[in-house]
Amino acid sequence: MKKAISVLLCALLLLLPLTANAQHLAPLQFVVLGDSIAEGWNTTAPEYAYASLAAQELGFALTNLGAAGARTIDLLTELQNNGAMRAAVAAANVVEISIGGNDLLASSDPTGLATGIVFGNYAAVDQIFADAKVNLGNIVAEIRALNPDCVLVVQNIYDMGAKAINGRNPLYPLYTIPDSLMTTLTARGNQAVFVDYLAENPGAFLLADVFASFQWQTHASDIDWVHPNHAGHALIAKVLVDLLKTIELPKIAADDDHVYGEWETLFSATHTDDGLAQRVCECGKAETRTLPAQGHSFVWQTLRAASCSQDGEQLGVCACGYEEVQPIYSFISRIRQFFDAAFQLLIDYFRAIFAY
Repeated sequence: MKKAISVLLCALLLLLPLTANAQHLAPLQFVVLGDSIAEGWNTTAPEYAYASLAAQELGFALTNLGAAGARTIDLLTELQNNGAMRAAVAAANVVEISIGGNDLLASSDPTGLATGIVFGNYAAVDQIFADAKVNLGNIVAEIRALNPDCVLVVQNIYDMGAKAINGRNPLYPLYTIPDSLMTTLTARGNQAVFVDYLAENPGAFLLADVFASFQWQTHASDIDWVHPNHAGHALIAKVLVDLLKTIELPKIAADDDHVYGEWETLFSATHTDDGLAQRVCECGKAETRTLPAQGHSFVWQTLRAASCSQDGEQLGVCACGYEEVQPIYSFISRIRQFFDAAFQLLIDYFRAIFAY
């Protein structure tokens, strides 16, 4: 009997250090910088943006400083001069950046850029990418000067071929070039800006490869085919979460914070309806989050092929049964869209001149 009591006391003594060390951890400070994608533009609520989704999944405390329209030079300028941004970066445990797309889309000569791309002249494009790479290096240097110990993640540009499909957005010349060229162009930019920089500066940041997974048909918004829809933001969040789970993140003790278990789905999201998930702390406190609707994923079939001068039609059928008909623009329609866009740019240019 005495032996049994002794064994029990020894077991309890072994457990005491574990109990004493079991403490809640403070959430890591997660700062997101960059453009409208980082900002979550076009989502119906902030919680659907990839930054919020990733922060929820990882238990981070989010500070989202994304700004619509930001180019690499704009982010660099903010990092150098914006006191609030500098303070947030200095206090961050994890910094994530979405930048680069607007360097191309906000070109001062979009018509000339589009024309050059169509005819295989990439000189102007390559100069834009070269400048973006220099800016990226200076952005990294600014962040490291403010916070040498933070985990730095940079996501590349996803496939922007979506904008060219059927000339969906003819008000901008780049949107009218062939889809395959836009995909090639995006890959070219990712190589020149992000991959080449990392090759020259190994370990400068973790590269989140959004380009490899993003499919415009499923993940781009049908408002402009440029920004992610809810499914696109969920995909970007997953890429970030999967990447960050491969490294050892810092742990910050905080006795008054909760340690939650894994998220469990209460009911799943459908193509059109949100779902709900819950996680529970060891103390019994529960936390819920919305699971964004998945959006439709279409399989397209041609109803009527486009000719040189006549538009055609294509039918998209989702697995849930929803159908959508879209035009297939003819060569003449694409040319007309291109020149309409160029004409609109001239009108805007002269309006701006006469406004002064």
